[in-house]
Amino acid sequence: MLKAYVAPYGTDEPVQYSVFVDHPDGSHELSPALETLSEAITWALERTDFVIARPSTGPYYWYGRGRMPPDIEPPPT
Repeated sequence: MLKAYVAPYGTDEPVQYSVFVDHPDGSHELSPALETLSEAITWALERTDFVIARPSTGPYYWYGRGRMPPDIEPPPT
């Protein structure tokens, strides 16, 4: 199963995001720098239903579709 991980990219302001997609065969795909968390999540969801994201420093949250993994929390509201 493809798994996508979204995180802030670099330390410059404004914050940009990147997506790392982990393929089952061990290969990887990296997104271009994306302007918003929403844009990064949309990019990831175009590739897989398994998407976790870290809006800033801190834990990852579930932004995917389908069954949420037991060790990942939904995003804060």
